[in-house]
Amino acid sequence: MRRHRDPDRLAMTIWTEDRLSAIALALTTSQSVVLRFVEGDPRTDCPLVGKRALIALEACARYAQGRGKVELRVHPVNSHVEALYTGVYGFERRKPHKEPPYLVKRV
Repeated sequence: MRRHRDPDRLAMTIWTEDRLSAIALALTTSQSVVLRFVEGDPRTDCPLVGKRALIALEACARYAQGRGKVELRVHPVNSHVEALYTGVYGFERRKPHKEPPYLVKRV
């Protein structure tokens, strides 16, 4: 019997009408869903500017609940992203011993 070794993941494409506005990828751990990246349409006239991360976070939170996970994690790429996630979206910063910091929120 062949075992499936790919991680449990949520791959998202976010469309507005006929326009690809964003893509995102989240992976699961034993207790969390980790939003690995969100990439948005770079054009300034994209209708979801400023909303793509929130849409991806909401989808990840619902996916985490459905999979029985207790938290949502994000690895911030810079201080601006960290400030957005902690100040606006309610995440907390964690710095485990000998590991890179991450942001976490209970779902």
